[in-house]
Amino acid sequence: MENQKALKTLNPKSVFLPILIAAALISILVWRDDQINAESFQAILEISFAALLLAFLVLAIKDFLNMQRFQLMSHGEINLKSAFYIVMLWEFIVAVAPPLLGATTILIFVLFKEGVSFGKAVAYALLAASMDNLFFITSTPLAIWLSEGAIIPDSLLIPDEPESKVSYLFWLSYTMLIGYTVFMLAAIVVMPKFINRISMQLFKISFLKRFEKAAAEQSHQLLLASKILRGQKVVFWFKLIGITYLIWTLKYAVLSIIGNGFVPMSMNDHALAIGKHLTMWVALLVSPSPGNVGTAEFVFPAFYQDQFGDFTFAASMVWRFVTYYPYLIIGALLLPIWLKKGKA
Repeated sequence: MENQKALKTLNPKSVFLPILIAAALISILVWRDDQINAESFQAILEISFAALLLAFLVLAIKDFLNMQRFQLMSHGEINLKSAFYIVMLWEFIVAVAPPLLGATTILIFVLFKEGVSFGKAVAYALLAASMDNLFFITSTPLAIWLSEGAIIPDSLLIPDEPESKVSYLFWLSYTMLIGYTVFMLAAIVVMPKFINRISMQLFKISFLKRFEKAAAEQSHQLLLASKILRGQKVVFWFKLIGITYLIWTLKYAVLSIIGNGFVPMSMNDHALAIGKHLTMWVALLVSPSPGNVGTAEFVFPAFYQDQFGDFTFAASMVWRFVTYYPYLIIGALLLPIWLKKGKA
């Protein structure tokens, strides 16, 4: 059943829904915003070629480091070719699945098909996701403090709707992220048996009992992951945390580089843009759209209008074309080849 769900998402046809949603939501955005016109689209071409080239280069380095991360987690068991498939297909999954649904289960399937044993596939997928979330919850307070709160705009996403304040969306998402990350790290690293017992007792409650079978399977997977990950040396954790922080810093730097391709930016401007990207992406973790398509473009002006001015719309379009759509294309091209591989 889980394989069927994974294969349903890992389908080249999955690219069509995000593209249709993007076209619809961007059309609505253009229709609602009087400031977006033909000149806004023409401004896209004004980005410097050097900035565009550098953005793609930094993105490629980020992906290579992510491949290295899976090799580090597996102590070399995952070779570079397999790591390439894993990272590219993971990016494809993230691009076609809503953040709320997550991509961990499908990542487990991808790892397993690449010849990783089930227990290790669970461990590596959960650990990669947990490390990413750990980056969000630890770097965000630091970025807010260093910027004196400037990276969270005090504006409304929907006019005359006080509940649509960007800060409300951010703190809701951030609180949910803390809860999930603390639970996962406790379950796979700190106290797995205790978490397992508590979880199983919780799902014996009458109104939760129908989820007991699924919870039991999840608990079993967490215990498998824990057995593999516990006992790792301190240097392993330092390397893993360090490479995770570098991966995400480079990912967020891409937007800053694109912005600099439109308007001159100082080092402080770059730092502010990277910090804003961090809080924007945390806020978008509760987005219902595949890969945040449409919603990212909708939220973008609230964070970057003051920095990019007349080039805000152009910067948002180029940013998405550089960091989102290539993974849709690469994934759609790789999938037919990868699905024919007979490792699982």
